Amino acid sequence: MTLRFWAEIRVDATCDAVWAVFADLPGWSGWNTVSPVTPAALEVGARWTLALHARGAERRARVRVVTCEAGRALAWRGGVPWVLDVVHGFTLRPDGDGCVITHHETFVGLLAPLVPRVLGPRHGDMYGAVNARLVEVVVSRRS
Repeated sequence: MTLRFWAEIRVDATCDAVWAVFADLPGWSGWNTVSPVTPAALEVGARWTLALHARGAERRARVRVVTCEAGRALAWRGGVPWVLDVVHGFTLRPDGDGCVITHHETFVGLLAPLVPRVLGPRHGDMYGAVNARLVEVVVSRRS
């Protein structure tokens, strides 16, 4: 089974300006509920330990960066193949003078049907909230 969540938002800034916020790995905790906690490289193959903040608790997860294209896309993968494989990330698309940000996560495997029960019924709302905070940071850095 496959389960997908995503949310899009547009920001009046370039995709490179959004990427600059992604590149500030220590600053992620100011806008994202998923934050790298180990010194991490922003490159394909990098191994990250993430702090996941959900339902009032923090959990840790080990992931590997699978997509890293400056100004275009960033994604990481974790989990256990066939059981619960998770790909989480962002794609950036130029839109006139701005950038459309798509925040996405895909769950695949035997346990995918249980994800909504474990993460809570409002888990999908988190993507829009993270996007809104990301836009605030991007805009504040332009000022």
